[in-house]
Amino acid sequence: MVRVSSGGLALYFQITVISPPAVVDLARPDGGLYVLDSIESLPLSYTFSNFVKDQEGSQYELYIVNSRGEEIARETDLKKLTEEDGKLSGKYTLEIPKVELNKADKESYRDVYTVALKAKNGTDANWSYDSFLLYVYSDGALKLWIDGEEAPASLEMTNVPQISGLYEEYEFEVAQEQVLDMERDINLKRMISINYGDYAWGALCDRVKWAETDGREKGSVATVNYNRGGLYENIEYFDRSSYAPTDQFILSGLAEGEARVTVEHALTGDSAALDLSVKTLAGKLYLFQCYPKLTTTLTYTNGKGERKTVKSEEDGRAAIYEESGIASDVYCRSEATEGGDSAVYLGTVYQPNLVSGERDSTRLELYPLNNLQLRRAAQATLYFKQPDGTPYTGSVIFRGGVYREGEYAEKAQFAFQGEETVSKNGAEDQTVNLGPDGKLAVTMDITQFTTASRPDAVQDAVQRGKTSSTSWSCASGTTKTTSPFSPAWTLP
Repeated sequence: MVRVSSGGLALYFQITVISPPAVVDLARPDGGLYVLDSIESLPLSYTFSNFVKDQEGSQYELYIVNSRGEEIARETDLKKLTEEDGKLSGKYTLEIPKVELNKADKESYRDVYTVALKAKNGTDANWSYDSFLLYVYSDGALKLWIDGEEAPASLEMTNVPQISGLYEEYEFEVAQEQVLDMERDINLKRMISINYGDYAWGALCDRVKWAETDGREKGSVATVNYNRGGLYENIEYFDRSSYAPTDQFILSGLAEGEARVTVEHALTGDSAALDLSVKTLAGKLYLFQCYPKLTTTLTYTNGKGERKTVKSEEDGRAAIYEESGIASDVYCRSEATEGGDSAVYLGTVYQPNLVSGERDSTRLELYPLNNLQLRRAAQATLYFKQPDGTPYTGSVIFRGGVYREGEYAEKAQFAFQGEETVSKNGAEDQTVNLGPDGKLAVTMDITQFTTASRPDAVQDAVQRGKTSSTSWSCASGTTKTTSPFSPAWTLP
């Protein structure tokens, strides 16, 4: 009570002093508001400001309710509060049960807890509040899907059993036809996603991170590819940290090896992984297109040292499967009737130039094709006679080489007496039996007429009217002759 007087007048007024209202602060968990049920328990802490617990009528309440409206905990005991540096605080350990998954209930992949704290002094008219929602996810909810089905722990991506099975079950011609009917659409591609159909994953709170890891220094064993504008591209090309749970990706196998694909829930850290083994058809399946489009004979040696000869389709397409690979050049031969005469076409695919193995389907790449433009064979005929003019029908030893515009064609080889493959080395002695008329027929494959200055058999093919010369030597018995057998040959 205060009295103020002046000139016989008095003024009285009363001042009441009260404490400031209580303030509560409910600390957010260190691991965030999105956790897994595997943590089993979660420590909670809270502090009070301006809270006088000893004042008559002062009270506080910590209560926790789950998403089904069931009360999980309620704490009101003032005696459990502790005081340090003049500030009251409290602690509580929330026991977290396992989330019960039920695919019939799309929301069952997580439980949501409302954690709330309120307090007031005895003199306060209103409560002070603080609260948060805690999202507890099942650690078994997140799964990987492959082609819409739950993925195994490990997966082998390969076309080898499918293709090899065709050649084991059927004759070569039938197996070749079935492979060619695939129109080169042979790839290692699977659709991969999380199990977005099992639960009602949230578009924002349930975003996921994808990654592929392997031991390769360059390139990748496999890639995870995201659809952008109708085309799928490697996620490594995108500046994105996460993707929607409903997004689907193409898993593309690119090279032999082992890899791991992982997906991680961006907020909880929960993850699922797929151990991947990629086995390609590289060095096993070879596709050919020979021109002219005629039935073509292809001869080669496989990795086991076995000499093989196969025939293409009538249009020059061929599909060769060799588990051990092709270890030699591939010699190609076809025949056509031109102007009533039989014309032989020859071509060689050098072994280092052979291509095989699946490509990246996300780039619309088809299985690689070995294209070969066969050229009309270069042929020369010689007749050997005895001194009395009768045919010499014995054998001769042949050596020879090809010079193209004066430059030695080291890879040029020879065939004799109608042999189908031009694969005899002219730098070595070749014993040839002559015909009954003393005939020696020499055949050369002009696609082998490559030199240091003209290395490409297709781009640098011998043109009509251009001259290449052959230098030969033949020996019969103790007699060896070179000068009569150095003809120049011109493409007709």
